Amino acid sequence: MRRITASPNHPSLHRIAAARTLMALLEESEWAASTGRFSRVVIGSGDRIFLHAMDRLRAADITVDFVSRRRTLAGAIATRARGNTRFLPEAA
Repeated sequence: MRRITASPNHPSLHRIAAARTLMALLEESEWAASTGRFSRVVIGSGDRIFLHAMDRLRAADITVDFVSRRRTLAGAIATRARGNTRFLPEAA
């Protein structure tokens, strides 16, 4: 059996991986929101893919904080996180 890996010739594999990651994030945020056990979630990334998770958690009245490097924080997160962002030192 031949295994196909993601490459410029197979960009759809990147989209499939991104879709699976997004679905996993949504499932986890849905679980955290539905248990009622959490009042705060800290996301250690500045990647835009976490916007949907943030929205779901906030809808459940859960505080969402982000930890990221300033240069890798997505603009949409910077705008919508409303000060709930902590920055790591930049790598040398």
